[in-house]
Amino acid sequence: HRQLGVSSIMRVLALFVLVCALASVSQGFLQLSLPVSSFVPSTSSLQDARVGLRPVFHRRAASLSLQMAGLLDEIVERKRAEVENLKNEIPEEVEAFLEDKKRKVKSGKFIRAVKKPKGTISVVPQLKIKTPTCEIFLNNADAEIMSAHCYEAGAAAMAVGVDKDAYGFGYKDLKIAVKQQNCYKGNFPSPLPVLAYDFFLDPIQLAMAAEAGASAVNLNQAILGDDMKDMIKEADKLGLDALVEVHSEEELAAACDAGAKLVGVCNRDMETFELISEVDSVNRTWVKEPEDTVFAMID
Repeated sequence: HRQLGVSSIMRVLALFVLVCALASVSQGFLQLSLPVSSFVPSTSSLQDARVGLRPVFHRRAASLSLQMAGLLDEIVERKRAEVENLKNEIPEEVEAFLEDKKRKVKSGKFIRAVKKPKGTISVVPQLKIKTPTCEIFLNNADAEIMSAHCYEAGAAAMAVGVDKDAYGFGYKDLKIAVKQQNCYKGNFPSPLPVLAYDFFLDPIQLAMAAEAGASAVNLNQAILGDDMKDMIKEADKLGLDALVEVHSEEELAAACDAGAKLVGVCNRDMETFELISEVDSVNRTWVKEPEDTVFAMID
């Protein structure tokens, strides 16, 4: 007290607290950035980083990889249980839909919407408020408003993630999005066809999508494998276009053999859900366009 005085001591303590706070914020920023799968620090940035922070970065990266390993297997196991429950208790509206002999069955709406003249880009936004690797990033989301935004923005079509656990939206939100698009009937442009984006394993899920008003569904080649051909046929019977999602040249060949008319090349590893490459152009080296097939790069 005699040497510094009380005020000096308080200033030193305040400075110490401020330094600790800044260090905490800096460390927290690195950790919060890591879960974003597309965050790939450059070599130079790592070399320039302070040595004291490097162990935190590497430990987080390692633990993240362990958490993501086998993520698709976990999702499929969960969906199998959901499908069994659904088949045991089929919603009344879905049963009525399947028993309706007068319903019109006509596929091709989604494909026509995204198949534009050569050199034209078709944009298909997807409605979701979370992902399998990211917690909820948008609160108080409204499927009706978001569906209207897609139409007003000039999208060719749109998609709704309907797996509640993975995407935060469900089939109820799909119905809301479709209902909003139906408001534009008689307008130009026409209402956007809507794709139901789920982890499809069984035809009963296709019936859920069709009853909700979807025009298309995504079918994952990594999940369905040899069952893809039958699922495409089932989708067609319900008037649904099938967007077949592939992740490799082998899966592309299998999808074409199964009769896929619309193929989506996904730039993610299905085991970890991490990006296969930083830019999708790497995938294009093995993508060759078969006749009457539309290719869309999707993430």
